[in-house]
Amino acid sequence: MANAIVFTYIGIWALAIGHVVLSLRRRRFRAAMQQQRLKLQKQELELKNQSQSMDFNSRLVYLNEYIHELERDWICEYFNQDVIKNVSKLTERLELMSQETEKGSELSHMINESASLLLKQAKMIKTVVGHLKPDHISELGLIPALKGFFHRNNYSNTISITVEGSQPMNRFHPDLEVTLHRITTGLVIHTMQRKRATRISIFVEQHEKQVKLHYTDNDPEFTALDIAHVPSEEKDPAILRIEILLQMIYAEIQYDIQYIKGLKLVVAVDTSKY
Repeated sequence: MANAIVFTYIGIWALAIGHVVLSLRRRRFRAAMQQQRLKLQKQELELKNQSQSMDFNSRLVYLNEYIHELERDWICEYFNQDVIKNVSKLTERLELMSQETEKGSELSHMINESASLLLKQAKMIKTVVGHLKPDHISELGLIPALKGFFHRNNYSNTISITVEGSQPMNRFHPDLEVTLHRITTGLVIHTMQRKRATRISIFVEQHEKQVKLHYTDNDPEFTALDIAHVPSEEKDPAILRIEILLQMIYAEIQYDIQYIKGLKLVVAVDTSKY
């Protein structure tokens, strides 16, 4: 009898949460779509101007990346503000029920197991959100977010990665920080996939109206010459995506073709446009 009452209570609470979440999701979805429409209208002219200088494949990648970025923002906001919050509330309720249940009983064991599963799901959701949008970047900034990303994914176990920056380092525009994070991690992943480099150096240099990202690896069999003058249709998809991301933030990339001990490049961004 007690089991039936408890599970009925859990079921009613779950249905109530589901109704609230669905209602919030619809409301937020409508608001998010309106914001996306305004943002698309505002950037439509800029997109047309930029696309004039791109070939067909690059335009497709550009549009695809731009749309995905909008979707990532909305999904991350939904998971962070709705799903995680409701999972936490349900976990708290289960913990309260566990305290009121006889310890060691079968029902107590089931409640504790359910709470553990919810916590595991919450952790998994946070991991997914962290991949969609850089973890802690909005609170800490670009450099701490990069260091955290490499540490969480155990990159430092296979290759030496140093991330440094000018001091003091002021915060950039949020869109710029996120895109620079994606560019940097994309370069690191590309280096690691080649499996020859043992060291990567990343330095973020900040000026009054400009940010420079210096990237160097020590892969002796891959230099800037392998990228700089290659037609876009022949480029590695990872490099093509990085170059499209650069165009999205009005950045210029300078390949050091004189450097023959690995890949060396500088990404320069005009921050006055943000």
